[in-house]
Amino acid sequence: MNVVHIVATVSVMALSLLGSTLGAQNQGATVDTLRKLAPNVYITCDDCGDDYLRTEIAFVNFVRDRQQADVHILVTEQSTGGGGDEYTLEFIGQNAFAGMADTLKYFSRDSDTEDMIRSGLGAVIKRGLVRYAARTPIAPNLTIQYTGKAAKEKVVDKWNYWVFETELNGWFQGERSYHEMNLSGSVYAKRTTKELITWAGFWGSYQQKRYESEGDWTTLLSRSKGFDAGMIFSLGDHWGMGASQEVSSSSYSNRKLRVRLAPAIEYNIYPYSESTRRQLRISYEAALTYDKYEEETIFGKMEEGLVSQALSVNLTHIRPWGSITTSVSGSNYLHDFHKNYLQLFGQVSFRLIEGLSLNASGSVARLHSQLSLRKGTATEQEIVARQRELATSYNYWASVGISYTFGSIYNNIVNARFGMGD
Repeated sequence: MNVVHIVATVSVMALSLLGSTLGAQNQGATVDTLRKLAPNVYITCDDCGDDYLRTEIAFVNFVRDRQQADVHILVTEQSTGGGGDEYTLEFIGQNAFAGMADTLKYFSRDSDTEDMIRSGLGAVIKRGLVRYAARTPIAPNLTIQYTGKAAKEKVVDKWNYWVFETELNGWFQGERSYHEMNLSGSVYAKRTTKELITWAGFWGSYQQKRYESEGDWTTLLSRSKGFDAGMIFSLGDHWGMGASQEVSSSSYSNRKLRVRLAPAIEYNIYPYSESTRRQLRISYEAALTYDKYEEETIFGKMEEGLVSQALSVNLTHIRPWGSITTSVSGSNYLHDFHKNYLQLFGQVSFRLIEGLSLNASGSVARLHSQLSLRKGTATEQEIVARQRELATSYNYWASVGISYTFGSIYNNIVNARFGMGD
């Protein structure tokens, strides 16, 4: 299959001409000249590799602060049906380039290495920056070259868009009076098209803890396994509808068997085509569940059938100033509305002023839906080792932090000695 390659080959006068004649002793003059000629660029990207970009793209200045940039590149990603990622690169012009904006895409495969991904992203970033550099004094030194032949060919996928993933993990630790073993594995298959998402998978885990106390050894076990499957239909650019099913067991949750079927519907205020930038999704789910317990519950049940409903609102917004994600979700059992669950989650990353950023996230939940709790009192060993779900009316967690950087706004120089590079 013929592939179209677009290669942007850039020769910067400040580096190639001045650098070769002035030498190392005049490096400061070379850098100053480059700063006067080239656009300042600030990039928000987790997978691009800062040192790699500074090395490969020499016709711009990479700066540390968004406010000092002529071009801000915002890179976001979301998973594709093939197991890779879709990267959306938004070029936002500032200062002299205000109003000049562009959006490019890059697609990676599940089998791509880190170097392949950063190389592909770097090539797209280089092409996107050409239009800005072309409006600066370095424009006469830019050369765009096209290689390859375009050929329209019908793509045939022998896997019919199915992606399979297997995983097996083992973790072990111990000392003279304590041993722990954790095993887990899964097999999943997923097929994604614009019209339909289908998935199915098996998973399981096994945990064993053994410890010695006063010459006696105690063994604690925790096991879980299950199968889940489902499908989601696309209904236009704002609606989605589907259903999921689950068959599972968990000794931690006192469930010998759980069978669950849950149809659901979702509406996105924004078009799904803008999902890498913003989402405001409202989802509703109704579920039919059959639970069979290992031990009698605090409500005197060994098995029961349940009907429940859940509603959630999820907001995601990614902009040059940072990002915010928040969600509110609640559920209840229809036979008793007092058996319910309510959770609030939030995460924000916000650049307050030049060099100062605030990062915070947290979740708080109100629980009145623990129907599977074992009857009787938990032993001290079960409490310490968390081998058994315990009654609670709430849970929470939170994280907050700030960061501040100052100094030179330029960061074009790469020096990776002693692991100090990217």
